[in-house]
Amino acid sequence: MINVAGIINIIQMWLVFALVAVVVGMSAFSLIHALTTPAQAFTSEGKRTRNFWVLLNLLALVISFLALTPTGPVGLFGALMALIIPGVYLADVRPAVAYWRRRGRGSGSGSGGNRPPTPW
Repeated sequence: MINVAGIINIIQMWLVFALVAVVVGMSAFSLIHALTTPAQAFTSEGKRTRNFWVLLNLLALVISFLALTPTGPVGLFGALMALIIPGVYLADVRPAVAYWRRRGRGSGSGSGGNRPPTPW
């Protein structure tokens, strides 16, 4: 006889693992992006400092990594709370500092392109 409850439990466990793995990936990507973006980009675009975002994304990475194991101390709720940090970074900060990353790749300082105007 098939143990339906056991099969559902295994499926749920893998779905939670996949969800937490996505949060770990987002946190790692946000951390690497913050580390490789010039520090001047954050303050000149009116965002918090690079160190602030690096520390927050590192915290999110640690919390979500601790949630990877089913018996971990953080659990799914902690991983979902940690998702807020890279979510805000990727939705708000990353597009704002994107110009500075393109500029650092040799497009020259005189080519403003379609950079949004600064408030000053």
